[in-house]
Amino acid sequence: ILKKQLLKEDRERVNIIIAPLFIRAGIKISVFYKLAEEIQSPENKAKFYFETGIKILEAKDEFKELEIWEVSPENEWFIKDNKSEALKMISFSCKSYLESYLEGYHMDHYTEEVITSFNKLIEQNDINSVLDITKEYKHLCKIKDDPNDYFANSFGKVIPFLYIYYIFISICEKLIDKGYCEEAMTISNYLNESNQIAKVYFYNINKLLDEDNNDSALKYLNKVVPLINQNSDISFHNQWPQKGYSYLEIADLYIKMSKKNKAKEYIELALLEIENAEKDGLIEEYIYTRYSNEYKTIINEDNKSLFLNNVIVRLLKINEIDKSIELLKNIHPNVSPYINNLWDNPYTYSEVTAGSYHHPYDTALFNISWKVFEDDQIKSLKLIIDDKSLELVKKRKFYNEFLSKMDFKENILIWKPYFEQDIESFFLSISTNFLNGFEVDSEFIYLSNFQNKIKTFSDVLMGKMYKYTISNQKPEKEKLDLLEQVIDIKEWREISANI
Repeated sequence: ILKKQLLKEDRERVNIIIAPLFIRAGIKISVFYKLAEEIQSPENKAKFYFETGIKILEAKDEFKELEIWEVSPENEWFIKDNKSEALKMISFSCKSYLESYLEGYHMDHYTEEVITSFNKLIEQNDINSVLDITKEYKHLCKIKDDPNDYFANSFGKVIPFLYIYYIFISICEKLIDKGYCEEAMTISNYLNESNQIAKVYFYNINKLLDEDNNDSALKYLNKVVPLINQNSDISFHNQWPQKGYSYLEIADLYIKMSKKNKAKEYIELALLEIENAEKDGLIEEYIYTRYSNEYKTIINEDNKSLFLNNVIVRLLKINEIDKSIELLKNIHPNVSPYINNLWDNPYTYSEVTAGSYHHPYDTALFNISWKVFEDDQIKSLKLIIDDKSLELVKKRKFYNEFLSKMDFKENILIWKPYFEQDIESFFLSISTNFLNGFEVDSEFIYLSNFQNKIKTFSDVLMGKMYKYTISNQKPEKEKLDLLEQVIDIKEWREISANI
């Protein structure tokens, strides 16, 4: 009675909650399917099936004698091997999610839950169910020709949403991890678009290289290159330059195999898509979009800048620093797209997290500078100081990290001319390092070299010295005498002496 008085959404949640309790009580299996029928929300139905299936698996492990009733002419005690029923439930969970996509419920917020359901089937080695379900719903990956569709691109094509590709590719990756490579390749063919199929190949090739199975890796690589070269129509793409990104993935593989020249060859191929679009005047100019995307096509300044940042990542891996600096000039400094989900831009590196802005210009500049730092610290610093596009607050963040890597005492004469170009910014970074106890004598080095900044420095120095004078270690009299000439620490010294 109470359940009937609840709102529909609450009743559905109650069904999800009570199902595990029914399992432990040994309720008839038909009851569970009746509860599932009462649930109208595709998401809640999928959750119900998944939670019920998982609980049956757990019950099987905990209670080997557990029996779930099913009224049957032959036998009331129907299920003794309840793993098969559990997997059936989890399969229904997968289907419920995919069915909702098929019906037009394009909600990507439960993408990870879909993948989790498929992963559970794979973990239980129910590969036949995975193959059957993906085959049944492979038309989710179909590219349709319908200019009147709301989601049609500028070429009149309706491309699968990125999270649909992400789901199918994630299933393939899990299968490869479990040793079901051929099955993964079968499912990859449902993706239709060659660059999406190639992602599964790349995952498998990387895994083979990690296992030192280079011969097999090269066999798959020889298959994927023609796939990208011969079948890549931009009207079928939902990212740009998609073919260019595939070439970068190939470059990564050659970098992994220590084949620098081959990697460079594919990086150059990757850049062709950008170069050709620029020659033809196809790239839409920068638009400040904040959250929404106001570009008319995927061939735009945001995507170009994101891509060039990814190119620079690869170039730096093969020590092509001059080329990286040259490409940096072509990245728009104001581009900062908002990355909602991982699948919105699966090619970006780990520095990009979901629900955050990505700044390709800043990222590329810092990556170049730190690479240069390995051989030429002065040039590394000058790249940041001389840059006219980088915000001051970001420069200061760099200075702080830069100083934390340096021996301030030994290099003060080298760095002093650069500090004086923007002493206020460096002052903050130097101060931070003082407070962290980075260089014991750096306070005195500062005072002797930047006398005109003693006043602005005194507050930080006072804080530092307070910690120093009341610390457990015995302060050095010579240092305190020097300090007392520029700041009043007489009272602190008296306190320290009595501790």
